[in-house]
Amino acid sequence: MKELEFLTRDFCKELTKNSEVFYCSESIKEGHEVEIYNYRLASYNDFNDNNAFELRGITFINYDGVWKRFLALEKFFNVNQCEAWSENILKTKKIQSVQNKEDGSLIQFIPFEGSAGKVFYAKSKMSFDSDQAKMAQELFDNNSNLRKFVLNAFNDGYTIIFELVSPKNQIVLSYDTTELRVLQIRNLDTGSYLKWDRESISYIESKGLICAAQQELIPIDELLNLKTSMQAIEGWVVTFEDGMKAKIKTDWYLSLHGLVSETRENLLIEIILNDEIDDVIGRVQGEKLDFILEVTKKVQHKFNHLVVEYKELRRKYFQDFEEDRKKFAMKHSKDRLFNAVMKEINTSFKDVEEIAEKRVKEYILKQTNSLTNAQIWLKD
Repeated sequence: MKELEFLTRDFCKELTKNSEVFYCSESIKEGHEVEIYNYRLASYNDFNDNNAFELRGITFINYDGVWKRFLALEKFFNVNQCEAWSENILKTKKIQSVQNKEDGSLIQFIPFEGSAGKVFYAKSKMSFDSDQAKMAQELFDNNSNLRKFVLNAFNDGYTIIFELVSPKNQIVLSYDTTELRVLQIRNLDTGSYLKWDRESISYIESKGLICAAQQELIPIDELLNLKTSMQAIEGWVVTFEDGMKAKIKTDWYLSLHGLVSETRENLLIEIILNDEIDDVIGRVQGEKLDFILEVTKKVQHKFNHLVVEYKELRRKYFQDFEEDRKKFAMKHSKDRLFNAVMKEINTSFKDVEEIAEKRVKEYILKQTNSLTNAQIWLKD
């Protein structure tokens, strides 16, 4: 427990209080207060400097005055994306497992105490109400093996991290059926993971569940060579004996995803706003890398700041102006995000972060819709 003793609700709340990168989404579920912590556009330094690798969907639920913590899957990076994940460092570590990187949405099931006892609800990274969470809930409700396995794991102090893959949730790879595939099983107290070996995989599959496909324990340098020729696969997640994880994505997947080492500012901004720049950074070096990192830092800062500005402007409408549109318009109609806020003014509270990010992204893309405009915007 020692490594994660610091990871309390108070720690997370304090971190997000003055941050434009990390935030908390609050809601009510089955009569319980729920807080989910996540990040907007963030760099490695944002995570490292704030010891915030766990703020990637970590959830706190209020059970009669006691806040219970539910770990998700911590943030980790591509090989060679940053110094801490460099090939030279990783190749000195002993590999525990290599599994296919599934191309879907992270899902876990979290229990709530209701009138009928313990009820599990599917949660995607940031929501119990997303389309992906609803799809996962339907699978859960109709699969007794899955329900039993999740319950038994929770009673033993573990949470199961799944990937939802589906033809209805296609990103790049094509899937024929809607499935929940087990990625990891994590101890809720210590944060440690169940050792991912043939024995544990066989046990999980014997219970009627599906696991992400495993590969042979190939060294990092061989995987980096293999990624240039492999097709029909996103890549791999490598887990090391010390618990560290790293991503490797195939050139085929990145090409199909439309990701190239683009240096034209307007296209680069779009890649950054789509939160896909991580996959580009690991593929470039030298002056090109320095330029991309500089642009990324600027865009991330501007985006995060504008999201906070959007939410604050919306708050003023409801609280300071008590929904008086005329008075609000007289005071703020010249604000750069006024129109974006008013377009979504009836959005429910639980959707504010999602809508703010969507509208700010649209605003920036409109401001940077040509190479010249993008260059001016970055210098502003």
